[in-house]
Amino acid sequence: RGQFDQAWQRIHSHFDTLFTTESSIDQLKQTILQLAVMGKLVEQDPRDEPAEKLFAELKAEQKRFVETYKFRAPPAKAVDDSSTPCELPRTWKWCRMSSLFNAITDGDHLPPPKSYDGVAFLTIGNITTGKLDFEGCRFVPVEYYNSLADFRRPICGDILYTVVGATYGRAAFVGTDQPFCVQRHIAILKPPSCIDVGYLMVLLRAPLTYQQATASTTGTAQPTIPLGNLRNFLAPLPPLAEQRRIVAKVEELMTLCDRLKATLQTAQTTQLHLADTFTNEALCDKIGTDGLKSMPQAINLQ
Repeated sequence: RGQFDQAWQRIHSHFDTLFTTESSIDQLKQTILQLAVMGKLVEQDPRDEPAEKLFAELKAEQKRFVETYKFRAPPAKAVDDSSTPCELPRTWKWCRMSSLFNAITDGDHLPPPKSYDGVAFLTIGNITTGKLDFEGCRFVPVEYYNSLADFRRPICGDILYTVVGATYGRAAFVGTDQPFCVQRHIAILKPPSCIDVGYLMVLLRAPLTYQQATASTTGTAQPTIPLGNLRNFLAPLPPLAEQRRIVAKVEELMTLCDRLKATLQTAQTTQLHLADTFTNEALCDKIGTDGLKSMPQAINLQ
């Protein structure tokens, strides 16, 4: 742990000189997410209530949810500790993705009726940026929306996860009370109240989860993550207090990454303006202003 802390401190101290391209910053973001779900981003506190107790609370809440909404929850596979991707901190626990949510389901499998107004119907294109985008979305009749089972309607606090197509494995948090429904190509994940939804977003966006998503896809022309596979992804569960520390640290580091990327973009724009200016001046010196004016308009010397 000490060597890791020293290495990370060196990175933090030389942040602006180590990461000088947008692609390197994007790779850094992925590394941050991966370290977060491996228990290597923040310190463990021995006073934290262990994840084993939290796991029992999750199971109890999941049972209450299933009884309330009266649906069948497929049992999660047992976790074989000998086949887990890495060793976790002592207070953490490996479990299945389905154990972290009250339900993992998807939209209606039948083609929904079309409508010029009514309730918004989101497709993969409306969430691939990681945020809900209602602009230009389709609509379905209110009657169709009301006919859907309650647990298959996204509500504020849920997470959507793309499971079909080239943009599979994208997670989007539902931060609106606006009623809407989704196509079957989008999974609906219902977080319990006893877990930090911010940590769940970190987990779903981490390479650990995306690698499992890629390995589980079926089909070639249109890759698909079966819901059964998604439910059985291996997922690390930290103590709740550590989840909150992880989320805070990830947000801090992601903000640094975004600031650095914005600085790079500004610098690149400045470089382009300078290059254009030098080109204009060089051409003017070579052919003269009158000759420059007579050149074809297709040449852009802005």
